[in-house]
Amino acid sequence: MSKIYDEPLVESSEESADLSSPEPPKKPQIPKLTPPPSDYEPDYVEDKSSEEEIIRTAHSEPIILTSPKEPIILTSPKEPINWNERFQKILEMEDSYNKFDMLSSLYGDFVYAAKTYGRIIISEKYLEKEQKTIKPTIIGGSAGGVKYKVQGILFKFAVDTMEKLDNGMKFWIYGMYGERADQFAAKAAGHELKGLINLFSTRHISPKVSYPLFALIDYRGFRLIAESWLPLENDSLIYGSKDGALNTYAKSEEFNNEMEKIGRYLNLKSHHVGSQPIPIWLCGDIEGHIGSDGRYYLLDFARTFPPQFLPQNEIDQWEEMVEIYIEGKKFLKPKYNYKLYKLIRPELVKLNKESLNSDARSLFMKIKAEHSDAIRGVRNATEWLLSEVIPNFTKLFEQTATFQIKHESYSITNEIHRYGINCRHLGRIRVLVPPGPKASHLLLEIVARTCKNHLRELWRVRMEEIKVPSSEPYLEVAVKYFNALLSDETYWMFPERNLLKARIQEGFNYALTPAELQPDYDLRKSLELDKFWIRFLKLCKCRLNKRTELSLMRAAKMQTLEKIKLLPVDLKEMSAKVKKLDLIDIAQGKFLYMQALQEENNGSKNKSSDS
Repeated sequence: MSKIYDEPLVESSEESADLSSPEPPKKPQIPKLTPPPSDYEPDYVEDKSSEEEIIRTAHSEPIILTSPKEPIILTSPKEPINWNERFQKILEMEDSYNKFDMLSSLYGDFVYAAKTYGRIIISEKYLEKEQKTIKPTIIGGSAGGVKYKVQGILFKFAVDTMEKLDNGMKFWIYGMYGERADQFAAKAAGHELKGLINLFSTRHISPKVSYPLFALIDYRGFRLIAESWLPLENDSLIYGSKDGALNTYAKSEEFNNEMEKIGRYLNLKSHHVGSQPIPIWLCGDIEGHIGSDGRYYLLDFARTFPPQFLPQNEIDQWEEMVEIYIEGKKFLKPKYNYKLYKLIRPELVKLNKESLNSDARSLFMKIKAEHSDAIRGVRNATEWLLSEVIPNFTKLFEQTATFQIKHESYSITNEIHRYGINCRHLGRIRVLVPPGPKASHLLLEIVARTCKNHLRELWRVRMEEIKVPSSEPYLEVAVKYFNALLSDETYWMFPERNLLKARIQEGFNYALTPAELQPDYDLRKSLELDKFWIRFLKLCKCRLNKRTELSLMRAAKMQTLEKIKLLPVDLKEMSAKVKKLDLIDIAQGKFLYMQALQEENNGSKNKSSDS
């Protein structure tokens, strides 16, 4: 990982740079805007358990997961559940009522177990090893820091880690030469989930390739990756690289052919990685393994899709640089490793007129012509996104009825994702929308997401300070931040670093108008505050008690929020959010379809017997 984007230093005195068919699809006209047929954002699992209940359960009684066919009991660590074997065997069954019932139950149980243990691991992150309920284990590389294996599930934190160059210089994988950037490591973990979702969708053309069960747990500002333990050995790697392309493999002709089918289906381009003479599909640090069970497995999906490449004038405006000194010389380097987390969405890659290279902007490729072609491809795709896709979507958005946009079933993020537009481009959409309810709706989403990210950052800082699993300090942090949102004019008005307007501009380019950026403008004037609070609380998985919530909504409508002061007792719950595969939705949909067919057949038989 440390070598992926170690670009040449630039001296500061110089001037600066359903899926498609297997064939690359033609660039389409953007289709008519309709309500999304499916939810592009992973579902969230509501957490009803208290911290004390979860830790007490882990220490004492077994956890029973209620699968209707075969109850799963989490007993001692000596008898872990083989989630992977159960998962693969179910997938290998013929499509049937029973298959989809079992698949839905198994993944639901996996998510429940991952959430249960994940909350404990996050809560005890800063405890000494001997004090932890679940002990860390030494597995694999340093990315993600310490890892945990419990009940057949591998857990790893999505956090920034320090790396060291050959010349002894240290840098953060995501924060580069600035500060640690855990928030961007969390985004990369989100890309891993997106990559897996899209790879899993290719099983109908490549059923020989298997994948793990997977989920992300967000709690107290941290993100934890949970995946089923796979039957892999030290020498099981047959494709890709696990050491930054120092050694790259393409050992199995059969597996290579499977990767070609997958790459073509996702509209991704093959290329040479490192010294490997056989072209690699997807990213150079993808890992293909042959398991001890004889199955092929694919791992490490975070860079399945390529990074964006903004025009140079926008790089200068939005991608912050920092000065560093090496042997007395001053150089400019990016403040953050944007190329690891500002990726092109899979929907746009699939719709792009030419296939794209996952390793664009990396140094994995040693053939100069391939590297130049990869850069050209992502530059053109980014230009198409900015100059055509976003303006065309904006026109459709403007034509959408206001009452439809304001309806609780409408999701602006789902809509833009359908067209391959990232959430970070919401500001670019808003700047094209005339002032009014629709521009206000876009700003509401932008502000709610910015506030959610700020609260997560405050939780992370607090956890590192106190290093104890108690829930009270984090309740206090949340309530203090809520009260700042309610009554601190400074936070809403001044465009200074670490205040709201600066954070919005950093995360959502072009989001605020020149008038809104003025220090005498209160950004709350541009929002429907009751809807803002509903959205913000939902995003950060916080729930107020009913009486407080009613008072807050009443005050928001009457423009008297500054009179509200919350106490810790007003905050009823801070839940863990689980982002997961759409596996349950798909399985449940097919399960209900098979059930309907069965009932229809039974009804036909009954009519025949009656006659």
